[in-house]
Amino acid sequence: MKLYHNILLIILLLITFNANAQNEIEGYWLTADGNSIIEIYQNNENAYFGKIVWLKQPTNRKGELHTDKMNKDKSLRNRPMMGLNVLENMKYANNRWTGTIYAAKKGRTLDATLSLKSSDELLISISYMGFSRSQSWSKTELPK
Repeated sequence: MKLYHNILLIILLLITFNANAQNEIEGYWLTADGNSIIEIYQNNENAYFGKIVWLKQPTNRKGELHTDKMNKDKSLRNRPMMGLNVLENMKYANNRWTGTIYAAKKGRTLDATLSLKSSDELLISISYMGFSRSQSWSKTELPK
C-alpha cells in the first residue's frame, strides 16, 4: 500500500511540475529589436496568446497610431497594432510551446516554437517555407 501512495505522490508531483512549467512564459517580454513588449497570457482553452501592450514608437510621423498596414487582408489594415495578438494557440508539449506568430512587418502568420532558455529569456523559433530563424525575447516589466 505504501508503494501505491509513493507512486501516486510522484505522479501528482510530475503533473504539478508540468503545469508550473507551462505557465513560465506568462508575463511581459521585450522583443529582440526592443521595439515592442508582448504580454503572454493563457486563455481558458489551455492555450497561450501574446498581444502587443507597448510600442517604442506607438505613432507614425503624423501622430497617428500604427496600424496593421501590411496585412494581406485589406479589411484588417486599419486595426491598431496596440493590443494586436501576435502569438496564437501556443500549446505546451515536450518543454516547448508550438503555435503561430503574426509577423506584422510582413503581414504573415508563421509557425512558431517557444522555449525558455532561462527564466528571463525566451527563444522564439519561426519557420516559413522550409526556412527557420530564431530570436530571443527578454523578460521585462511594463513601462510606467
